[in-house]
Amino acid sequence: MSKPIIPLLVAFLALWLFGGAFWLSTMKSRNISEQMLPDNNRLIIQDGEFKMAAQTIFAFQPSDADIIINEEQMSVLDSLASYLEGAKEKKIRLIAYYGKNETNRTKYENLGIARAGTIKNILVRRGAPENSIGIEGKLLKKLVLNENGILSGGVEFDIFDKDISNTITEAPFLKEKIFYFQKNKYVLLNNDILESYAAVLKQYLVDEKDSEVIITGFREENEHQSIDLLRAKFVEDVFIKHGIDLERISIDMNEQVEKNKKSNKSIDDKKVEIKVL
Repeated sequence: MSKPIIPLLVAFLALWLFGGAFWLSTMKSRNISEQMLPDNNRLIIQDGEFKMAAQTIFAFQPSDADIIINEEQMSVLDSLASYLEGAKEKKIRLIAYYGKNETNRTKYENLGIARAGTIKNILVRRGAPENSIGIEGKLLKKLVLNENGILSGGVEFDIFDKDISNTITEAPFLKEKIFYFQKNKYVLLNNDILESYAAVLKQYLVDEKDSEVIITGFREENEHQSIDLLRAKFVEDVFIKHGIDLERISIDMNEQVEKNKKSNKSIDDKKVEIKVL
């Protein structure tokens, strides 16, 4: 092999190693980002022409629903409250996240609902109509904390017109819904979300006369054996109270709880799932 070729081979090998390392780094970053919450660096709230932003976002300590917030972030929430107060046709859903390993010391079913409730209380105190704000908790398999060990943001702001929830195409969240319960409990401590959902579902079923509702109750392995049925019946009773015909409701029990629990320990089976067919 001639000497001029050797430096070229060395350069090619170095380039190949660098390219491989860069690709692996990119894939690793991508995998990590897929577990992170959207927009977790800045507070941005937008609905059409209305848009407010802060350079940083509020935060929560692990296993805590008390908000860590500064003046700029509070100013954004002030503007949102004024916007909701002046736009009576608007409704907002606050969807807050929580991790499987967090400890819930609040009165709510989970920390997600508690965190969303914290934001709701701020908005209501600043003039937003209480009945225009819905709160919801969403479980994450892995809660990603920032370099200070706290949860950045962790709340989504979903603003929409009140009447768009009458159509399944404009409100796809109506098709499938999950309500989480506390251990060995079959009554929700905070019933607002279920009541609001039942009202929307009733209107949808009036328009879509061939649709039906499937309620599936779940339980965890170490819970009372009949708690899944009691949870499903509790949800059914709320639906009936809102005028949904019993003949359009079916209760289905999940028989694979223990098998699922062993195969995926991150599953939270203290819940009721609703599907609209």
